[in-house]
Amino acid sequence: MSVQPLRRVLTLQSLLAIVLPFGVVVLFGFLWILPQIKTDAGVRQLQLAKAVGMQVESHLETGAAIVRAVAAMPRVSRLSQQGYQRQLDALLGSTDAISNLYVVAPDGKLSGLALKNDEQVHRGDLDSLDLSHNPLLRNVLQSKKPLWSETFLSLINGGLVAAYGAPGVGVTVIGEVDLALLTKFLQQISAGKDTVILIVDHNGQVVADNNGRYTAQQLNIGNIPLVHEGIVSDTPTTGQFNFSGRSMTGSIIQIASVDWHVVVARADTSLYRTSRDIALIALAGILVALACSMMTSIYLARRLASRFDVLAGYSQKVAHGGSSGEWPSSSIEEFNQLSANLQSMASRLQDSETLYRTLFEQLPDGIVLWSVPDLRPLQFNPAANTLLGYSPEEFASLTVTDFETSNPAHMAERLDILHREGTTSFEAVHRTKAGEARPMFITLRMIELAEHSMVLALHRDI
Repeated sequence: MSVQPLRRVLTLQSLLAIVLPFGVVVLFGFLWILPQIKTDAGVRQLQLAKAVGMQVESHLETGAAIVRAVAAMPRVSRLSQQGYQRQLDALLGSTDAISNLYVVAPDGKLSGLALKNDEQVHRGDLDSLDLSHNPLLRNVLQSKKPLWSETFLSLINGGLVAAYGAPGVGVTVIGEVDLALLTKFLQQISAGKDTVILIVDHNGQVVADNNGRYTAQQLNIGNIPLVHEGIVSDTPTTGQFNFSGRSMTGSIIQIASVDWHVVVARADTSLYRTSRDIALIALAGILVALACSMMTSIYLARRLASRFDVLAGYSQKVAHGGSSGEWPSSSIEEFNQLSANLQSMASRLQDSETLYRTLFEQLPDGIVLWSVPDLRPLQFNPAANTLLGYSPEEFASLTVTDFETSNPAHMAERLDILHREGTTSFEAVHRTKAGEARPMFITLRMIELAEHSMVLALHRDI
């Protein structure tokens, strides 16, 4: 067997330990990291879609809350018409989420109307409006619960709107949501020009988007596989698709209250730009670190070998006191010396174990290692069984309850203190094999051996 200096072995192994992981990292970088970057990008898109969906739903819920508040107001007959109108105007003016409010009697005639300031010119044209054939009104009257309508063209401004209706006391209140306002809202929360945010209905029709272009085109994107899958399943979905001539990664989630969906997509060139730049910087850093690590490993290997020389010489003096013993051979000379030292230390530990066993056997107090929770003796010295008049075999088959005269409540209380504080001491009366009552002073300590909880007990005859 050839023997090599430690510094040479350490140098070769250090270089191997550095170069091999680097090669593995480069290999798995193509097999795992790149797909992981793609997955992480999809997760970020899904998180963004959820955040946008929550904000859009909050925007719509603000308008719905106004409608429900109007529906909960007392009937017009109990208030002056002027006072009722002031309340309608105040509620409408408190938010931009609703553009118009209609209070409709059961026969479909208007009993109240609130318009934005720039729409007041249309008030006279709407006084005789009959909504008895309005689908939303019919559905609300039939179901007697708040509902959202399909999108339609507003009678006032001709723009695309959606309406929310809520039943009240003797009336039905309908509020129109101007989808142009929703588009403006999406523009405010837009995450950049490379990001597309679309609100689509259950047919895939775009009802709002963050630049207004696709809404104006009345674009339907229900034929895009990702969008179709999200609408059909109503579950959050992420994937890649082509849109407006660009490859994009997007996510779609449902806005359950209106059965709309939010689509958030970002161009792949923009989405992966940061990850690509980080990967290039990381690769350059790894190459520099590899070169530095190789030089450092050579230097440290030499220093470590010198320290082993000193350590081996010192440990040999401590272990042998100037004498040498038999030790196994190795391919590393310095480790041969260390092996001999360890053999000597093992011999001394064995001597210490012999001394411990002698003390353990000769102590007059009973020492018992009890198992938890059944409290059976695992190890005990001769005094433990002779104090109670049992043979070792008999004592090994007992439990604490076989000789403890305290009632179970006291025993449970002591064990509870032991578990809480880790140690406890108390006086108790034990019953010997012959039936004699023997007062004892007990000290218990909770210990951990081989990952198991045990109780170390000292039993002293008082």
